[in-house]
Amino acid sequence: MARMDLGLNQAAAVVSGGSKGMGRAAALSLAGEGARVAVLARGQAALDDTVQTLRPVQPTP
Repeated sequence: MARMDLGLNQAAAVVSGGSKGMGRAAALSLAGEGARVAVLARGQAALDDTVQTLRPVQPTP
C-alpha cells in the first residue's frame, strides 16, 4: 500500500474492532502512515495476529 503522508507521524490512534475486516485495515493504514496504534478487539487470537502484523509497521517511540 502506498503511503500518502497524511501528517500522522507519531500521532496516537485507537481502533476498536481492529482485529478483523475494516478495523484491521484501518489500524494497518494508520500505522503505515506513522501513527502509533492501539487496537481493541473481543477475540484474543485475532488480536494477537493483528498485533504481530502491526509491530514491524509501527513507528519507534
